[in-house]
Order: sequence, then structure tokens, then C-alpha cells
Amino acid sequence: MTDIFAVQDEIGQAIAEALKVQLAPQTRKVNLEAWQHYLKGVYFASRYTPESLAKAKES
Repeated sequence: MTDIFAVQDEIGQAIAEALKVQLAPQTRKVNLEAWQHYLKGVYFASRYTPESLAKAKES
């Protein structure tokens, strides 16, 4: 009976490893400085004042 469970564990591990390769998320490089400028621009643009819109353009 213990051999059956060992085989089941091996099969489960093999399936998990096979799926891990297929389901692993793709990574991409992010420019954090550009992201921060974008977020600041969105923040200032959403305030809709002449001053904040000018700051949004600078960001």
C-alpha cells in the first residue's frame, strides 16, 4: 500500500513541475522612474486646476 502512495506522490510532483513551466508568469522589465512620472501626471491631471494641469505636464 505504501508503494501506491509513493507512486501517487511522484506523479503529482511530475504534473506540478510540468504545469509550473507552462503557468509561470512572463516577467518584463519596468522603468520605475517612468512609472512614477506617469502616476504623478495622472494625479495632478485629475485635480483639474490650472496649476495642477501645469504640474501634470511637467511630470
